[in-house]
Amino acid sequence: MIQNFNLNLLCFFVLLISCLLPSNNAISQTRDDLSFALAMEQVELRNWQKAQQMLEQQLTENPSWLRARVELAKVYAHQGKYRSALESLSIVLADGSLPQTVRDNLHDLQQELLQKSAAEPGSVENRSASHQFTPAIELGWGFDDNVAFTSGDYFLLDDPLLDSVIYIDENGEEFVFRADGYAYDSEGNRSFLIADMFDLGEAHLDTSYLEYSADFSYQYTSPDKTFNWRGEFVAKATDNIEFSEFNRRLFRATTELKWSYMDNMKFGLTGNVRLVKRDGQKQVQSESVAPFFTYFNPYGSWEFGLDLNQRKFENTSYVRGDFISEFVGFETNNIDLSIKWSKLYWDNRLLLFSKAEWLNSNASDDLDSTGTKYTLAFVFKMSERLKWSMSIYNLELDYDEDVLEGATFTDKSKEFRTKLSYEFDAHWQVSLSAERGLRNSELYYGLQSDKSAVKLAFKYTF
Repeated sequence: MIQNFNLNLLCFFVLLISCLLPSNNAISQTRDDLSFALAMEQVELRNWQKAQQMLEQQLTENPSWLRARVELAKVYAHQGKYRSALESLSIVLADGSLPQTVRDNLHDLQQELLQKSAAEPGSVENRSASHQFTPAIELGWGFDDNVAFTSGDYFLLDDPLLDSVIYIDENGEEFVFRADGYAYDSEGNRSFLIADMFDLGEAHLDTSYLEYSADFSYQYTSPDKTFNWRGEFVAKATDNIEFSEFNRRLFRATTELKWSYMDNMKFGLTGNVRLVKRDGQKQVQSESVAPFFTYFNPYGSWEFGLDLNQRKFENTSYVRGDFISEFVGFETNNIDLSIKWSKLYWDNRLLLFSKAEWLNSNASDDLDSTGTKYTLAFVFKMSERLKWSMSIYNLELDYDEDVLEGATFTDKSKEFRTKLSYEFDAHWQVSLSAERGLRNSELYYGLQSDKSAVKLAFKYTF
């Protein structure tokens, strides 16, 4: 009773102030917030009819309030008014500015409502297939303090450091720097310890860069909402102001199929082809096929995946002053097992994400490896337009001891990424991102592999 008295008193003061002050957008927004809070109180009390009346009234005054429309759909569903709930959801899903994670969750709710509405006469006839084509372009400017170290889409697995360095002395003689820490002459004789002669960790590889990218995405959803297909093509170019020999080109094509089973399961299949070039030289090409199964319960979304992929690394070399960096090509066949969990909190404003992967690689040069990769991430919607995300990656690979003559070589890597983005409208977005990479690789002795980078980007979605 005291709570209701305080609430009524609050309403009285708000109404009193609204009578004394002139109407404007700020006061209108305050009324919306108050009306929504009162409606949510009725939802908590499970007074569905009262909540419906309040939300419908609010949407009459402010039809663009998407959050209120989603809550109204849920209120309809609680009363068995599934067709009305679907109509409300369809209005929300028609908004092109919805984040993909929110859109996916609303699609899941939509499918659940479709199944429950199957018993209503005429509900099926009004369904139609959904087509969505979303092209986007992005221009970014950034600074990179170690252009030789690029984490790539697969985080270090597709953009390895160059594994040998050739030094040419003042007499024109060549020396090869090898992973054991020594330099060898052209006849294969050990000549000197690298650390005694050079401090490669202080190599200056910092540069500013321009990055351009184009993204073309198409999505199809079947009339009964049980089948979804998505196709995407990405082209990205990175041009360094200095060290143009490390200019990078990326091309990636992805296709994904999803089938829904019941209201809490999905089966899917993803295919991916990726090509990376540096300085006009083909560095790596990869293909993968990845089936997965997703299960939804009150504790979140659980995805179990199998990734079968093949990577082909080409022979590449880059000249930097007296040094020639070389990478010897080879091929790998890989099997990756993964489990991924995600869940939305705080009225869909906070997304938590974690993923654990077991990696197994068979290489053509017999340098096989096994390892693990862990990912932790969150995306926080600070407001309707402002979003902040952060990701942490940890990768550890152990290489075959037999090939390395009993030696134990391990590659341990970590990376931290963060991004702050602001949407001006449904088309324009600006973002500021940063990353910090830390690599401790016994296969790349003496090479500086830490990395810090920052980028400011502008994106336009058509």
